[in-house]
Amino acid sequence: MKKIGLFLVLLLPALSCLAQEPYYITRAGTVLHYERYKASSGKRIQTTRIEVDSIVNTPGGQRVCYRLLLEKGNGRDLYGGPMDQYVDINRQGDVMTDMGKFAEQAMKNLFPRAKVRSEGSQAVMPSRLQPGDTIPGAHADIYAGSLKFTIYILGRSVLRYETITTPAGTFDCIVARERKIEDGPLRHHDNWSDNWYVRGIGYVRHDIYDKDMKLEATEVLTRIETK
Repeated sequence: MKKIGLFLVLLLPALSCLAQEPYYITRAGTVLHYERYKASSGKRIQTTRIEVDSIVNTPGGQRVCYRLLLEKGNGRDLYGGPMDQYVDINRQGDVMTDMGKFAEQAMKNLFPRAKVRSEGSQAVMPSRLQPGDTIPGAHADIYAGSLKFTIYILGRSVLRYETITTPAGTFDCIVARERKIEDGPLRHHDNWSDNWYVRGIGYVRHDIYDKDMKLEATEVLTRIETK
């Protein structure tokens, strides 16, 4: 009985760490599998794998550490291999992503001999959202040697509630829209996206549009793997 009581004492702080379940995966050992298809042809152009390595309680909430692997439709790495990343979740359940640190890992894979650093703001996904809400934007500057890349996330708003079905199941979602601008040497992207978020998982669908709101690609969650 004493052992059971001690187990509950240790477990309860972890369970009560967050006031509300965030729009992010919060189960260690879980792997999310996604596939992205080109809108004009239906051809698969990308796969994404997100594996949660660990979840650590912090003074402000939790840090979720995970491994991200993006591959082209033919199986070749997009960013030179897997990337170890993290997000911070505060006690209210808001998810904060350091966009600069996120991009740093990709740059280190692509330019292994360059000195890479970043600066900028965090992208926040609030835990309390309803249609009509606006979400703060964010930006990051990433430097790889003498090269500079800039990322802006703008125009973030909550559109609606919606229930959708993907190959991974049927989900009750909140849908948010944002604009993402990427600038760098020989690179300029200006896209809009609609994102379907689910508590305890994150996004289950991701539609990408050009600046004129023409659909370019759709990404969906295809499988949830637990270990």
